[in-house]
Amino acid sequence: MPLLPYVELYIREDTSILPANQTPPWPKAFFIKFSVNRFVNIYHSEGLIQNYDGETANFCLCFHPVEVGSLYNTFYHPMQDFISRDGAAEFFNDMLDTFEVKVSVNQSIFDNFFSKMSSMAYNARAYDRKIVPVIVEIKVDVWEEFHPGSFEFCIPNYVDEIMRKGSVNCVCHSSLQVLKRPKPDSSSKEQCPICLAIMDGEQEALQLPCSHIYHCDCILTWLRNNSSCPLCRYHIE
Repeated sequence: MPLLPYVELYIREDTSILPANQTPPWPKAFFIKFSVNRFVNIYHSEGLIQNYDGETANFCLCFHPVEVGSLYNTFYHPMQDFISRDGAAEFFNDMLDTFEVKVSVNQSIFDNFFSKMSSMAYNARAYDRKIVPVIVEIKVDVWEEFHPGSFEFCIPNYVDEIMRKGSVNCVCHSSLQVLKRPKPDSSSKEQCPICLAIMDGEQEALQLPCSHIYHCDCILTWLRNNSSCPLCRYHIE
């Protein structure tokens, strides 16, 4: 049975996001940084384990979640829209559409959003605060059942799907599938050109068609928003 996606919401005030020397378009406004962070969890549901009595039982092995993308935007929004439930719901649903959050969001997630945002708005009104900087973060965990090739194909496919909204220059997952994955020697002193760490085989490597080699995580992060090699600018179809 497939595991359902899991959505979490985090809201906090953070003055560090405030822009310098800007006047909001409303007398009282939230300055909002709205972000969506996505993770893929791989699980293996067909394993067997043997207990001390010799009996076997099925178990589900979950691998460490892989962060596959983060999108965010910052903007001013009038505080009064969060006083009413309808106004808060319209904003929240618009954000889910903008960031292409396609998984089902539990009603309790919105209830939590409305409760915190309306509380902040009432508090700002009481203390006559003109601008309140707020970070709204949604974390989406999706689950993929393990099959041969899950790590090589499912995750890049998911990266391509969710990042298409944020960038038209990313490399599609079909191109990523054919890239070579060399095994660096443990005694190698070669550095990853992006993070500058030694590629000693502890982390998976990825070789581009121009022959330049990077840590897999480093170059996949780069290719979400670019379609060329960061060293020689070789274009990847």
